[in-house]
Amino acid sequence: MPLLAGWPRDLRFVLALHEASVVGMATGWAIASGEPAFVLLHTTAGLGNGVAALATARVNRAPLVVLVGQQDRRHLAAEPFLAGKLEGLVARFRDHTMRIFAKHGIKSVAYWTALDEPVKSSTLIYMLEHPSRDAATANWKNFQEDPEWKSVKEKSEANGKLVEKIDSTFLTLTDFSPRLG
Repeated sequence: MPLLAGWPRDLRFVLALHEASVVGMATGWAIASGEPAFVLLHTTAGLGNGVAALATARVNRAPLVVLVGQQDRRHLAAEPFLAGKLEGLVARFRDHTMRIFAKHGIKSVAYWTALDEPVKSSTLIYMLEHPSRDAATANWKNFQEDPEWKSVKEKSEANGKLVEKIDSTFLTLTDFSPRLG
């Protein structure tokens, strides 16, 4: 990997899959060793997958150096998912998805886009509410099978997919958290 060429011998590169695990490994090593750990994540899905583990690392005061970067720009000509199509995705949520969610009992809590690059142009994070996990599974299945959703999705992706993958995490409010809404 050219990025690591010429770095000190005491820097050990460990290749791992799934960013949450990668950040978790680095956090554990940093806490155990008392030394900073270096984490390399891709933008878009990479950062999105690692966010919860980064929050945990922060709470545990783990000394991490996190580098988040885009893939090789030569690949952008083919418009891979890491290039992002946030504008179209946001429009689809605003104009259609939220309404179709509601039709299937999926309550929209909040939607966020990043303020800073490199993820500013490629990341949408949203929070949904369901009465239970079973309801969430059923609601999501019904949403995915909805003919209106299928039509909206097909039309909005006429020039290519807007989303490569969706990461889903179920959360529960802690007993010390301020109450929401």
